[in-house]
Amino acid sequence: MTDVALDLAEGSALIAMALGPESGVVRVQGRTVRDGLDYVVVHNDATTMSIPLGEADALLRMPVSWEQAERWLERLRDTEPADDVRAWTERFAEYEAALVSSVDDEFVELLRRLYASPYASSRGELRLIWAFERMVVEEIALVLGVDAEDLVDELHALHSTHGTFAPSASQRLDGPVRR
Repeated sequence: MTDVALDLAEGSALIAMALGPESGVVRVQGRTVRDGLDYVVVHNDATTMSIPLGEADALLRMPVSWEQAERWLERLRDTEPADDVRAWTERFAEYEAALVSSVDDEFVELLRRLYASPYASSRGELRLIWAFERMVVEEIALVLGVDAEDLVDELHALHSTHGTFAPSASQRLDGPVRR
């Protein structure tokens, strides 16, 4: 996403990529040497990780630019309903694959589609939304200097079906739940 060299100074904010639930904004805690290998130690609210220095460029990146963060936020604020009518298993496979990739424009679009679904969110979708928010919204908040929780609240308010659970089977027979 960026060719800027990693800032591995203690306290620096970086983005951990392709690490599943541990992905997202991390802070450099320091460096350590174990078994003759140099590691950079990073942490976030979920975990502390030691990443081999030789793999740091593949697993960590600098946060996106201000302009990119603003573009992502504008896209997430778009309330146009998603028109993805594929079966949940197909969509889930795409979302799951994205969780182990780097955050980019396509990743942001997947979160927007989850937000903009005309259907009430299932428990599985809510878990995905949480994971995507951890990776995307926290980075946007970091770059723009705003509170991540406030930003999540704003996005949830814009997308009114977010945060509700899927309808019962009898309700689904009557058609999709619309806003």
